[in-house]
Amino acid sequence: MSTTFLDAVNRVLRLEGILRGDDDTISAFTSTQHAASIEFAKIAIQNQIAWMVEAITIPYEETTGTVTTAGATRTYTLPSDFERFTAEPRLYELDSSSNVEGIYVEQDEERNVRRIDPRYETTAGKPVRFYPSAGTTAHKIGMWPVPDAVEVYKFWYDKSVDVTTSTDAIPITTTSQFNAFCNVAARNFKFLRLSTKERDMLMPKGLDQDAVIESARATLLRMMKTSKAPNRYGRRYG
Repeated sequence: MSTTFLDAVNRVLRLEGILRGDDDTISAFTSTQHAASIEFAKIAIQNQIAWMVEAITIPYEETTGTVTTAGATRTYTLPSDFERFTAEPRLYELDSSSNVEGIYVEQDEERNVRRIDPRYETTAGKPVRFYPSAGTTAHKIGMWPVPDAVEVYKFWYDKSVDVTTSTDAIPITTTSQFNAFCNVAARNFKFLRLSTKERDMLMPKGLDQDAVIESARATLLRMMKTSKAPNRYGRRYG
């Protein structure tokens, strides 16, 4: 199943009664009909995707990337969809057939590398550490020692599953999961549209401690697990 950002917006609008009965669904985010509600729905969906990514590992978040070193180059830009390294953050060296060798470079902090080697920005050799490097427009890493040869390193990372355009896929596998996700997003949508007074009355503890969204989120997370929880607990006898 593949559902889009636009599909999710339309379902949220229907759940919250913005689209009723035979009303036509929204065909584009530029639609002037219900323009304000469309924007609220988009924000609500993006908010809940961010929550979902934090709460559970989504199967197709994980992917691989490579870094190819070049002599005298210290920093390298990671893929544009990079969110974070998965499991143990390591760079695994590839052989000439693109197979992972037993050699890997571990992550450290730049201040630790600086403490070990005050000349870390120019010391050349085979890398033994990498570290996050400052960057406001892209994720970057620095390598120490600065590579003095061309090598290819493979790494595993979680990619961004955020949605921005109408055709972007919602990171959900099945129809039932999609429907459950939209129930969560619809509650966020309601919160965004309420006045301060209405929020205090309907959700006095705020959105994240609201009983309705807590229940909807719990249902979604149960549905996204790869194995069903047991119906019975405790030891069986006989």
